[in-house]
Amino acid sequence: MMPAAEYDIKRKDYDRMNTKYAEQIMKKLLGTGTDAVFISPSNDLRLLLGFSPFVCERFQGLFFTADGRHFYICNRLSADEIRPHLGDIPLYVWSDCDRYLDLVETALTRHGLINGRIGVLYHAPGSWLMEIADRCPVTWVSFYKHMNESRIIKNAQELENLRQASQITDRAWEDLLGYIRPGRSVSDISDFLKGRMQEYGGRSMGCHAYEKKAAGYPHYVMPKISHVMEETDSLLVDFGCTVNGYYSDCTRTVFLGEVTDKEKELYELVRKANLTAEESLMLGAVCSDVDAAARNVIEEGGYGEYFTTRLGHGIGINGHEAPDISAVNEIRLQRGMSFTIEPGIYIPGVIGIRIEDVCIINEDGLPEVLNKTSKELTVIS
Repeated sequence: MMPAAEYDIKRKDYDRMNTKYAEQIMKKLLGTGTDAVFISPSNDLRLLLGFSPFVCERFQGLFFTADGRHFYICNRLSADEIRPHLGDIPLYVWSDCDRYLDLVETALTRHGLINGRIGVLYHAPGSWLMEIADRCPVTWVSFYKHMNESRIIKNAQELENLRQASQITDRAWEDLLGYIRPGRSVSDISDFLKGRMQEYGGRSMGCHAYEKKAAGYPHYVMPKISHVMEETDSLLVDFGCTVNGYYSDCTRTVFLGEVTDKEKELYELVRKANLTAEESLMLGAVCSDVDAAARNVIEEGGYGEYFTTRLGHGIGINGHEAPDISAVNEIRLQRGMSFTIEPGIYIPGVIGIRIEDVCIINEDGLPEVLNKTSKELTVIS
């Protein structure tokens, strides 16, 4: 192996890279004794190079190396697209008539990575990694945590992207409140909301809408789109979009028709947990303490066993990233961190209630709740 060395960030290939992100990745490689990290097509690649190609079963990706001799391997179908984004970074191209492992072995050998430690991220297909390991003596190591840490602190422009994305979700939600009514299908409601977010400038729109019983399963995947809202019902809507590649993520729960006293009690517990956690936010607050602030409210209300998730997750170029706001995360909140606060009560087959906002610690070290729509009990009649 070639010894890891400090990398001159003024080299030409950095002209095509996100310098801040590249510097952070380099520090993580050098600090962990990792010789390279393999970055397959993903939001991580897009943030680094400004582009990420179409994903299919054909092997491709960037080997970002600790000695600065980065290289990219892809099938010829992607070569013309990726080449303008690489600058002086060597591009190794294989075709469908080749065995891609022959080229991978050649590139790894040429760049001193045989017998090396190469970091991998969660989006790299396991089949690629196993095939390469069978052919070449390399050691794959998890680099997901380190990659997340490389972009955990957002700069002023990134924070502004997050603000704008949340403003779009808020505006779309206000429109949706006038659209929800008995007789509307969950599918129509979801399509309406995504359409509004797109109209207001959002991209990569997503929406998960769950009627009362389905919402009792936090990651419900059973058939649900045919459900038609009833005269007495509830609806949990988890939705978001991107601005310049940065995500928003908001959840609101509303009721149709009559609301029982028990449902009012559950909703108020979740709302109080959300507000209590957000009031605890400050520069230097420990993530586990923020989680406890919300969890204690629901536990004291007698429903702790139904708060089955962490309180929140980081958000940025991915919908979920660092930092987790959870009982086991002891890191402290810093300027530039962005994350969700989303307590919930989930009673399977009965009801689910969640209230979610994106929050940041801003440039001045102050907490900001980016979602501004009402969290008071909303009943649509």
